[in-house]
This record gives sequence, C-alpha cells and structure tokens, in this order.
Amino acid sequence: LSDEPSAALGTEVTLDAGENARAFLRAGLDSLTLDHGLDGFRAATFGVGVKTLQFTFDYAFSALGDLGNAHRFSVSFNFPHKGARRYRER
Repeated sequence: LSDEPSAALGTEVTLDAGENARAFLRAGLDSLTLDHGLDGFRAATFGVGVKTLQFTFDYAFSALGDLGNAHRFSVSFNFPHKGARRYRER
C-alpha cells in the first residue's frame, strides 16, 4: 500500500432484461494499479450483473498483470420489503 494519492473511475449501464429483471454492464479504471508496474490491462476492471425479483448475480474481472486474473462471483438474496405486494400475499 502507498500513501500516494490515486484515482478510480467506474461506470455502470442498466438494461431492462424483462418485466422483472435488469442487467448491468460495468467497467472501471484504477490508477493505483497503474503505478505499481503491472503489465497488460492492469488498471481495467469489467463486470456484469443480473437482478431478478429476489436474486442478484454478479461477476467481475480484474486483470492483475504478472499476478494473474481475478474472477469474482456473487449471488445475493433480496428480501421483499413489507409494503411489497409479494410480501402481503403470503
């Protein structure tokens, strides 16, 4: 780690993937990894996600040069809020 200032920038695009689902495309850059001599797409990250009524699936890719690549997966369960029609119908 370093005490030097760094910057990170990211963006996300949301796409409607159906009546009850959305898809997300993500990309980002991190200047901290640029400054440490890693080769390749060392500062770029990419990701995708899908959110349905109750589940969210996410994937992210980070190229770390000589260190290899990082692949991150996550699955989340979303509890409905008490005001939701799905919650009241139970």
